Amino acid sequence: MNNVDVSAIYDIYITFAVFALYMYGTKMNRRLISRATRLNTALKNENEKPWIYIFGIASPALYVLLSGNASKFLIYSSMSLRGVSEQDNLILNSLILVSLFCTCIMLFSGRITAKKMCVLALITFILIWLQGKRFIIAVMGVFYLFFLTKSELGEKGRTRVFWILPIMGITLIAFSAFYLAIIKPLSNMNFDSVYDMLRVDFGRDDVIKYVIYEEFFKKNHILDYPGQSFFSTLFIFVPRIIWPNKPYSHYQYLTSSILDLPISNLPAGTTPCWYEMTLCNFGYFGYLVGIFGLIGFCYFADGMKKTKSKSLVFMLILVLLTQNTDVYVVYILFIFMYYLEQHIKHPKIVFRIGGK
Repeated sequence: MNNVDVSAIYDIYITFAVFALYMYGTKMNRRLISRATRLNTALKNENEKPWIYIFGIASPALYVLLSGNASKFLIYSSMSLRGVSEQDNLILNSLILVSLFCTCIMLFSGRITAKKMCVLALITFILIWLQGKRFIIAVMGVFYLFFLTKSELGEKGRTRVFWILPIMGITLIAFSAFYLAIIKPLSNMNFDSVYDMLRVDFGRDDVIKYVIYEEFFKKNHILDYPGQSFFSTLFIFVPRIIWPNKPYSHYQYLTSSILDLPISNLPAGTTPCWYEMTLCNFGYFGYLVGIFGLIGFCYFADGMKKTKSKSLVFMLILVLLTQNTDVYVVYILFIFMYYLEQHIKHPKIVFRIGGK
């Protein structure tokens, strides 16, 4: 973090990434306006059964109850401190994202009412409690904002949303301070320590700079071979008892390198992100993959015809930037299904009897 050369490379890398996203967004916005593009903004189809979404909303709580881990969730803390296994953690995090998606589809469809907002607040509290990490609040806030912009809001409603945003920011900061002071107090509570901890929680510059230093200055490769992180994600649900040499999750290799410990002895995990992951997997070429790969996801989202599909890719991008890659496997499956539904035309089968 204190290496001037590493910090300079990081600053240039992120500046180019932000500039590229800005240029893409500006160009895409002009294109949509010039084409007077009208998309299907309906969140729910008329023939969809509401119980499917209700089951999706309740799925994390149901899993906690059925897995026998309910007693571990009586306290608010991270999964590792609660004593939840890695496999349960993976499944629960995936179900939390499913619940978040289903909640938005149900509650942001049609007119926004006070009753819906009360239900949303209750579900939000439950998901935050189950997840146990503060970053989920920021992710949920951005996801809710996306659906608010796509919902049936009048000019007055949009003005209210504009004034709610700073309140949400202040609430997030206040909760984070409460967490650091009461829930998981730091050994040193001076301003610098608290600021550093918030940087670790809500930023990923620490791991990106670490990878730049290790990969390109010290030439210590964090992974065993290029693409290992994505290979691990692809086969995440294959039990290790069947494939003992299956690659570990990316965050485990990253944490092992940081702590200089074997993966089997890791006390906890360090949260990775898209920008450092591409550098670990593709070396110098990873700078281009990190910048233009993210734009590719945005372009893919803009090509979706339905708001529901766009929201899935949007959540995928959020997870890429804030969490371990294995968490979004379930979202890749959802996106693939919606993509097939929108772009693959089903052939008509004609039966001919007696030449007619």
